[in-house]
Amino acid sequence: MNSENIKNILDTRIEMLKNIFSGYSEDDIFATTSLDKESTLLIYLLQEAKINCELVFINSGLIKGEIQKNIEIFNDTFDINLRVIDVSSNLKELLGGHEFDELDEKTKKEICNKQKKEVLNSYLQKNNKSIWISGIRSSQTEERQRMKALSISNGLIKYSPIFNLTSQEIYFIMKSINLRQFYVLTDLCKQNDSRECGLHV
Repeated sequence: MNSENIKNILDTRIEMLKNIFSGYSEDDIFATTSLDKESTLLIYLLQEAKINCELVFINSGLIKGEIQKNIEIFNDTFDINLRVIDVSSNLKELLGGHEFDELDEKTKKEICNKQKKEVLNSYLQKNNKSIWISGIRSSQTEERQRMKALSISNGLIKYSPIFNLTSQEIYFIMKSINLRQFYVLTDLCKQNDSRECGLHV
């Protein structure tokens, strides 16, 4: 990718963010992040588009890696409000004395649903949000290949500005603008056949 292509990709997505959400209050909008290494690109686009919405990270207790170090990188790099919803203290009771890996797939899915999707739904209800910006991409899973970059579900507008970018494109874009990467995190809820944690499906 040359510098002109990269500039066009960034400019197009920044303008899309501005145009789609013009007229909406920042109180209507929120974004989610998994704090994985590519998440910085989504946050960069939000900042460049001057969308100062709340950025939500759900700490389910099932994400392994340097979460705190990634939060420090975020705070050192961006001027956006990060809201960490930490429900990791609920995990011990849900596991019932077992290790997560020991459980059957149905039980794992139920736990991940409680620790992620139910938490997000509660956040939505309490904060009356109508627009959800995420960093999902179509190439990540088969389920996401059936999704669209912009959609409406139950009155909630969902948009991913990096939906059609490949991992290689993201790598070159981040390198070209010297964007710091987060440390790699492993989400145990994605260690299944679908590679979905349940938050977006």
